[in-house]
Amino acid sequence: MISRDRYHQADAAADADADAAVRPRSADGEPADQEKASAEPVGDSRVGGTDEGADTGSVDTELAGQQSDSGADGKGLEVYGDSAYGTGDARAAYREGGHDTVIKPKPLRPAVDDGFTLDDFDIDEEDGTVTCPAGHTRTMSAKRTVTFGKVCADCPLRERCTTAKDGRSMTIHPHEDLLRAARAQARTPEFKQAYPIRSTVERIIAFTATQNGRRIKLRYLGVTKNHAWLRTRCAAINLRTLLKHGLTRRDGAWALT
Repeated sequence: MISRDRYHQADAAADADADAAVRPRSADGEPADQEKASAEPVGDSRVGGTDEGADTGSVDTELAGQQSDSGADGKGLEVYGDSAYGTGDARAAYREGGHDTVIKPKPLRPAVDDGFTLDDFDIDEEDGTVTCPAGHTRTMSAKRTVTFGKVCADCPLRERCTTAKDGRSMTIHPHEDLLRAARAQARTPEFKQAYPIRSTVERIIAFTATQNGRRIKLRYLGVTKNHAWLRTRCAAINLRTLLKHGLTRRDGAWALT
């Protein structure tokens, strides 16, 4: 999972694994060209951690618990992650913390091939009801389950909805509105353009947190000293990357050849 301060560069958080890295921005404040990711220096405007083997619950809680003043300008973060970080509870916590999300949602599986998914059902939280594509409305139980039962028996849309003998049934997540909004967001061109940032930054994280194929161990006790060490390492990686790509002095100023 990756978080980005939306308007200003924020300090990178040095944690127990030194899992922090960032991407530079272009002059207009937008992320640099994805095709040039391998040549980009490491900085500190994005903070992230890979999710392989991670405790997603603890990571979600730590980030989502940061309030909206966590950004350098007092505004929330933009959080990037795969579907493991996109549960309903996690999304609710991000929203509570004032953060935006660019997190891949889990795909919906229809009960029958090419059939209706949950998104085809209208959910009315205020009335506590669910209406199926055929227009039948049922009330959610206290545990938020819905059973359509007998109305499915002679429904003309049954073949596209369910194969269950007792008709279609489902359980509605307490944060279904956020999950549904996330699925809609994932279909937008803006999401498809922004989401690849996640994999780009994760590669930079891996590059920053390893050396000669091995995980780097922190040298100090306490966040302050390790934070200073991490910033120095990021600066050194930036300088090395820039030198490899032609950084030089020209007419009293730095330039890339």
